[in-house]
Order: sequence, then structure tokens, then C-alpha cells
Amino acid sequence: MVLSKLKRHLYSSHPSCANKDKQYFKRCLEQNKKQKKFMKSAVTVSEKALEASYHVAKLIARQKKPHTVGETLIKAACMEIVRLMLGPKEVKEVNKVSLSADTVKR
Repeated sequence: MVLSKLKRHLYSSHPSCANKDKQYFKRCLEQNKKQKKFMKSAVTVSEKALEASYHVAKLIARQKKPHTVGETLIKAACMEIVRLMLGPKEVKEVNKVSLSADTVKR
């Protein structure tokens, strides 16, 4: 964009930011990049939890067992194994995996 049009846009559309220096805008840009990175990692974790949930549901279905076994036995066993082997912080990550019989239908 042409500098003159950019300045006109800044003064007409964003008058509260018109007197800010360049460092302010650079900080805003950096914060925006950090926020995007954080959101991307958060989405990745939830996608992995969803994928794990699907894999476990598929294993349960192959064994022709009721899906309630996922929330009563499998999730509890996984959480106990992770707690003993890796620690309580990782248990929170395992707890994000949904194995409820209500969320998995045949």
C-alpha cells in the first residue's frame, strides 16, 4: 500500500493509534505471532487427543466389546500407567482423550 494512503487510513480509521511509535506496532506484531503459535499448539494437542480417541474406539469395536469399557477400564488404566511412568503432568494430557460411550456410537 502507498505510504500516503496508509497514513490516511491510520488517521481516519484508527485515530487512537495514530500517535503510537513504531515500537508499539512491532510489539503488537510479536504478540500476535506468539498467540498464533500458542493457538496452533493447543489445536494440535486436541487433534491428537481426538485421533487417539478414535483409535481406541476402533480397537474396542474390533473386539466387539461395549464402548463403556473405554471410560471405565481403558482410560483409568492408561491414566494410572502414565502417572506411574511419566508423572502427574502427563496424566492431564491423557485425561483430554474422550473415551465416553456417549461420544462414540456404532
